[in-house]
Amino acid sequence: MGRAQYRKVGYREKRKDQRVLFPPLSIRVDGATFETVNWSFGGFRVDGTAKGLKPGDMISGTLGWDGVRFPFLGRVMRVGGEMNELAVSFTDISDAALLYLDGRLSEYLASQKKA
Repeated sequence: MGRAQYRKVGYREKRKDQRVLFPPLSIRVDGATFETVNWSFGGFRVDGTAKGLKPGDMISGTLGWDGVRFPFLGRVMRVGGEMNELAVSFTDISDAALLYLDGRLSEYLASQKKA
């Protein structure tokens, strides 16, 4: 009998931070506000805002919910597609912002368990 043959099936996630769909973040870049398609503690993806940007560009903006906003710096990782998507990896985000994101995510998940 020969050796067992294995083959890779599907895509294997390489991100260190799991993506979150809900609750969506509000992202403000260059005076325009967008709602995230998904986000993680490492970055985010929004649709309809990649005009003039290319991978490697640095951007700055704010993120948050309900009027609470935190500044961030990020590197454009991916642009384009049918929805003119913009995927950004955070290069500078405060500990306060990460704690806020963690708290809001925890609140959201707790509210879903009660429903």
